[in-house]
Amino acid sequence: MQYLGGKSRLARRIAKRIWYDSGGWARVWDPFVGGLSCASAFAEWEKPVLCSDAHLALINMYLALADGWEPPSYVSEEMHREARDYPDSNPRKAFIGYGCSFMGGYFNGYARNGDDYNGREPWVKASNSLKRAFRRSKHLFEFQHLDFLAVTPRHEPGLVIYCDPPYEGTTGYKAAGDFDHGRFWNRILEWEAKGVPCYVSEFSCPLPNRVVWEHERKRQCDQRREQPTVTDFVFRLDGKESRREPAQVPLAL
Repeated sequence: MQYLGGKSRLARRIAKRIWYDSGGWARVWDPFVGGLSCASAFAEWEKPVLCSDAHLALINMYLALADGWEPPSYVSEEMHREARDYPDSNPRKAFIGYGCSFMGGYFNGYARNGDDYNGREPWVKASNSLKRAFRRSKHLFEFQHLDFLAVTPRHEPGLVIYCDPPYEGTTGYKAAGDFDHGRFWNRILEWEAKGVPCYVSEFSCPLPNRVVWEHERKRQCDQRREQPTVTDFVFRLDGKESRREPAQVPLAL
């Protein structure tokens, strides 16, 4: 499903690299599950995937899909406006808010056919991608409404965590509000101290790290125009020397 900051084109490569770098996992936790792209890629290794997010409406949509709910076959501009006022318990809210909005931004304007959707209506594309993911991996997904920053780190043998949080300095997610990046990196350090490998997608990392994977791309704002390229990294905070200068970000220690 189209999702702002999603990794649909990169997910399999990221999952493969993390699998081999970590030596495999008994369970992987994707606490910023978003559009389900990376969770689906992790599930291809036939291990359980904990899919969580701080956005209640999104998780309720996934729980409904797991119970057999069918997304709408058509979404009009009027339906898009009305969906803003749906309760978070209504699975249509997240489906329309993300899957039927421009570039996957939460209620970021009604997405019309031709708005970078390869000639397909956005609701059809979103519905098909979700159905495909559930058909392949429903038995491996576990969905929970969780705020990653509120979960107390603990040791769990075989657990690997992959985080794709809102990138610092970017638009972020309207549904999530302001994101505390300093607190996030401190939490990653706490999980690592418990012996749980953590991998983070970001443009930069403020702590000693090593780059596990990188990919240069155009900015997501408009793939059709000439835009400066950016590089996505996957970092592991293991104390080894980084291949690039860390950003000077103050942490709330």
